[in-house]
Amino acid sequence: MDRNALVRMLIAGTLLCGGIWFMPAAAQEATPAAASGFGCTAWQAGTPGPVTGPEECTRSEPWWTSWSSCAITRVHSEAYDPSLAGGGVPETIPWVRAEHANAVIIGHQWYGNRPLHVGGSFPADGTNAKVLWHFSEPVRDLTITATNLDDASAAPVAIETGPANTSPASTQWPSSLAIPSAGCWRVDLHATDDVGNPVTGSVTYIVVE
Repeated sequence: MDRNALVRMLIAGTLLCGGIWFMPAAAQEATPAAASGFGCTAWQAGTPGPVTGPEECTRSEPWWTSWSSCAITRVHSEAYDPSLAGGGVPETIPWVRAEHANAVIIGHQWYGNRPLHVGGSFPADGTNAKVLWHFSEPVRDLTITATNLDDASAAPVAIETGPANTSPASTQWPSSLAIPSAGCWRVDLHATDDVGNPVTGSVTYIVVE
């Protein structure tokens, strides 16, 4: 079975039965009213301190604007436009567009619209931080690393490594973002196209405990 068929099977299983890609209602983007009283701890004021607090921190603006010390990549809650990088994914899944990319790379966040949790699992509902990466062109040899932007001396951490010399190349790659510690993290994607040219992009996340 090729990778595209496998991805289609995973998506079909999600829609019909739930499973590891299930996104509970609690993972949807919180409204400002629902988030009233939530705090973003020291990160909101940009002062040093550990990243703790609620999984959804919206107040009067989208939650990703609440951490002034971390330039979090915007999470889109509007319907995904398949013309960006192809279809085959429910349009209602929250998504991000990779930055500093040399191709269109979309990350469909099956865990919802909220900050990541340390270790890639959300204790409130048991959801795993599954992301389906959608490329505008077929790629192979995808590797994912993460760098802690709060530590200038930190080396990249390997998050996921796909099989080398994958054939055929695919436009869709599932992954799980298990970041080892709290903070501001840049997730870098590295792949190659059909002729061996690099395809890269990055997404910046806040990770909470």
